[in-house]
Amino acid sequence: KKLTLVDITDKCIEACKKRFGSYSHICYYVNDGRSLDMIDDASVDFVFSWDSLVHADKGVFESYLMYFSRILSPGGCGFIHHSNMAAYADPSTGELSAKSGHWRDTTMSAEIFRLLCRQNGLFCISQEIIPWEKDLFSDAFSFFCKPIGEIGETRIFENKHFMLEVDNLRRISEVNKPAKAMGNTQS
Repeated sequence: KKLTLVDITDKCIEACKKRFGSYSHICYYVNDGRSLDMIDDASVDFVFSWDSLVHADKGVFESYLMYFSRILSPGGCGFIHHSNMAAYADPSTGELSAKSGHWRDTTMSAEIFRLLCRQNGLFCISQEIIPWEKDLFSDAFSFFCKPIGEIGETRIFENKHFMLEVDNLRRISEVNKPAKAMGNTQS
């Protein structure tokens, strides 16, 4: 019924307005990269971010998860793609034992995300931890909710074959494209 798009960059919001301008159910906001003051309490059923917040630090997540707790309706959920690079930090020195070539934030991890959820009255239902790069579990997909009942344990899955799955899906989608989409006008 209602879609709210939020980005820190005016240019991204303007591109969305241009692309989706004919839809009257979409609201657009530019924020400061940490706050969601413009969104009403308990008014959101689902929060989603893909391949953007992998660059956000722990402080951004501390703020956003506080806001998610306020804006999510009871039972509302979210799916966030974020960095897992802090999992490679030495606890005593903070020094990383691995380096990402994709500018992943080094202060966030799947474990930190779960902790921040708990601190804000949210429950992290599941996490898929994946190697965006070869053999480096640099990213996590966290699915969370504002619980309305009992909660269990977070299901955690390290998917070392994620990029292979992506490649397979890409090949399948190419095979299943309609002929016109592939430039072939013959039936």
